[in-house]
Amino acid sequence: HETARRILDKIVQKNNDTDDSVPMAKVSLLMKEKKLPEATQLLQEFIENGKQRSVSLYCRLTYVQLLLSQGKVNQACDYLRNDEELLVKPGIVATLVTLYNYLEDTKSAAQVLNEAVDRLYNLDRTKG
Repeated sequence: HETARRILDKIVQKNNDTDDSVPMAKVSLLMKEKKLPEATQLLQEFIENGKQRSVSLYCRLTYVQLLLSQGKVNQACDYLRNDEELLVKPGIVATLVTLYNYLEDTKSAAQVLNEAVDRLYNLDRTKG
């Protein structure tokens, strides 16, 4: 794994690209080494530093999966709830409602559903 890490570091030095393939490769290495907190931290920093550009859906959902795998359900819900681009996807809304139900937070689950319905209603009104 150390060789792969050195190669990734060299790629970053040569090509200061905003692409998320290098951070995701580093996260993959950390996950294989069972270093989930470090992988989560790396991805969180990449996402936070990438606010000015588009961070891939894969990268953002991997971050949520890492949080969930560590039992950080509240933090995963907060992240999903604050990502406007994700909240328009029915699968994300359903996942968020399920997570809130798991936390026995029916008020937040209902609120997410109501907001999704409002978004759809407003979208239909702007089309027609």
